[in-house]
Amino acid sequence: MDDPAVPSKRLRKTTSSEGMLTSDDLNHIMNWSSDEDADSGSSWSGGNGGYGDSSDDEEENPEPVEPNVVVQQTQSIQNGFDIWHEDKYMAQPISFTGTTGLIVSPAEIFLSENITDKSRITKWKILTVAEFKVFLGLLYHMGTIRTNRLQDYWKKGYLFDLPCFNSRMSRDRWMLILRCLHFAKNPAQNYEPQPRNRLYKINPLLDIFHENIDRIQYPTRVLAMDESMVFWRGCLVFRQFIHGKRHKYGIKMYVLTDSLGFVLKCIIYFGSNDTEVGGKGHVTNVVKKLLEGKLGVGHSIYMDNYYNSVELAQYLLNNNTYCTGTLRANRKNNPQEVIKKKLNKGEMIQRFTQEGTCIMKWRDRRDVLVISTEYDGTLVEEINKKGNQITKPKAILQYNKFMGGIDHSDQMLSYYSCEHKTMRWYKKLGIHILQIILVNSHNLFNRYSGSKLNLYEFRLSVIESLIKEGLETTLAPRFTPQPKTGNHYPKMVERNENKKKKVRRCQECVKTKKRSETDIYCPTCPG
Repeated sequence: MDDPAVPSKRLRKTTSSEGMLTSDDLNHIMNWSSDEDADSGSSWSGGNGGYGDSSDDEEENPEPVEPNVVVQQTQSIQNGFDIWHEDKYMAQPISFTGTTGLIVSPAEIFLSENITDKSRITKWKILTVAEFKVFLGLLYHMGTIRTNRLQDYWKKGYLFDLPCFNSRMSRDRWMLILRCLHFAKNPAQNYEPQPRNRLYKINPLLDIFHENIDRIQYPTRVLAMDESMVFWRGCLVFRQFIHGKRHKYGIKMYVLTDSLGFVLKCIIYFGSNDTEVGGKGHVTNVVKKLLEGKLGVGHSIYMDNYYNSVELAQYLLNNNTYCTGTLRANRKNNPQEVIKKKLNKGEMIQRFTQEGTCIMKWRDRRDVLVISTEYDGTLVEEINKKGNQITKPKAILQYNKFMGGIDHSDQMLSYYSCEHKTMRWYKKLGIHILQIILVNSHNLFNRYSGSKLNLYEFRLSVIESLIKEGLETTLAPRFTPQPKTGNHYPKMVERNENKKKKVRRCQECVKTKKRSETDIYCPTCPG
């Protein structure tokens, strides 16, 4: 037996000539030991400490099996995280204790009015709430009536005559409000430090949106999480590319919705320097951030393979929250027996942890890897689109049923989009959030009003109410000349000896304290 006082052969290589360990030697030893720990933690071992070889034994000694049945050895596979078993271990049932429904009625959404006073537009006048309602109503209506240029809505030719725009607000005033639209105060030059958060221009509106959503309604038991894209092809440091989205280039948002497409929370991704969700463990941080205030209630979360992992599933289960979704094969702590198993169409293999996490692989046209803490690999029958009866795991059926909340919300937003090209990204995001508010309002109306409207009719009713409410204070009554007794014939002012006209002040404009001059007068009327 070796003397413990004598260093090992591997250790002798790292010691100095004097027999003392230097700082470089200690760093080398620590790096070597951490590498060995990482290698040992990533391996899956059986009872003898080696890799599982059940798949090789099955290939060398094939046995006749029944259709759609996979013969597996009753063997546990162990690694540094968990022990996977063939026997079924299901988590204790988690009861949903949240109260679904409206918290307040009616739903009120407060908009930010922090418009800077140091605008470069010299014609700027103070914006009132009523005037902003008219602006917002016309902005929504631009999604109903689409033109290529914003100026076309105020044209008076027979091709573009739209009285709803001309009579409610002038073109210059509407464009001026859009130009000065801000959701946060800009830092003063040479006086205030530049904010380190890249989203400081949009965060106030986003915070108000989240606060009012939490105050208005508590969601259903089933929630879904996915990415959404706001189209943007301009220069932006945190512009992203997602191949499977309708808008491949743009600003990426992580969105949490319920099963009916009601948007509950959004996180705008602006790079790895995000102090809240960026950097190492980014995906796990996003899930935890989106689920703030929703853990411990018994929700069931559906996510795709971008988010799911064994560690995240165990974290959610420890907080009384189920999760179900697809899983990437290269995630850490996946059972290699499931990952490497070759299956025929219709076959399935599954493994469980003692806490109740299930990882299953089912073969259809291709292998489908699923993780769930709520469902096991129970097969159920379903009628597909062609009318044929097929058999699928229940976890996959539930995933297909509830995962479409974000896609449904994006679909509703795409019907009547009022976004136009702009050079400022925060305005594009702000208008997108205003559209999410409108779609959410339509969702709540159909749930709790007792009647249902399609999105088109609901939008028109909201637009009409916004414009009418703003009209009571924004538009001055037009002058309508009253009929007078006798014959009144207008006459031009005669020229003097220098052949110049002597203009007079308009008597009707004087009544409204407006100064205007005219060269037409009535000889019968006094003055």
